[in-house]
Amino acid sequence: MSIGIGVLHLMIANVAIAWRRRSEKRGLAPVGWLLMLGGGTALWLGLGEGWGGLAAAGPWLLGLGALLVLGFTAPDRPPVSRALGGLLALTTVTTAFGDVLSYLRLFALGLASASLALAFNDLAGLVAEALPGLG
Repeated sequence: MSIGIGVLHLMIANVAIAWRRRSEKRGLAPVGWLLMLGGGTALWLGLGEGWGGLAAAGPWLLGLGALLVLGFTAPDRPPVSRALGGLLALTTVTTAFGDVLSYLRLFALGLASASLALAFNDLAGLVAEALPGLG
């Protein structure tokens, strides 16, 4: 669930960037990231049972998204510089992966906090039962 929320948050951010750049060619690069995030998620979900159809769409979305990022990160530059800029932009896929996994860390932190709160509430309940007047 937390990974899905992380992917959804990054997808919303890329939609906002694409919308802001809608009148420019550079606006297609965030659409590429959107497709890559969706394709990677579809591929990941397709590995489980019952999601087989998603796995087939995953590589296509990843490929199309990578082409958009490659071609439209620096669309106004000469072809070689444009390709190098696109390749450099594709290396930030590890950043996106880390951002998504950061949501898993936040979920674990919240779960640990809730567990501690339950433990302290149980201890307080035990004190209340053991010492009715003071508890």
